[in-house]
Amino acid sequence: MEEITAQEVCNWLEGQIGNSLTIQKKEQQDIDQIEFALDNVGLMGSSETFDSYILPQTIVLRGNGSIETEEGQMQKLPEDVYEIPFIGIIQGIQNENGLMLQTERAYYSISQLNPQNT
Repeated sequence: MEEITAQEVCNWLEGQIGNSLTIQKKEQQDIDQIEFALDNVGLMGSSETFDSYILPQTIVLRGNGSIETEEGQMQKLPEDVYEIPFIGIIQGIQNENGLMLQTERAYYSISQLNPQNT
């Protein structure tokens, strides 16, 4: 993996607007499996303060999503938003099969739910 910026991730995700994505998030011993129909992508918190401290960025995915419960059932996300916080140095790989990210807090694997052959 190599260092990747929030803008590079947003660019890849913008190419996925209109698609359904599978997002797997691994944080410590917890694994979340999310299905998300992506409608829009945004980037928040990219401002610089008066003392040159750069605030952490968050990628905001908008659309309809659901998360797999411990019982294996799919449950709708409480809001039509999913956030990926970018804190510190982010490592990632992006290719035609998907996107893998390693942040300070979690590992994310993002791919199309049902990719179409082109």
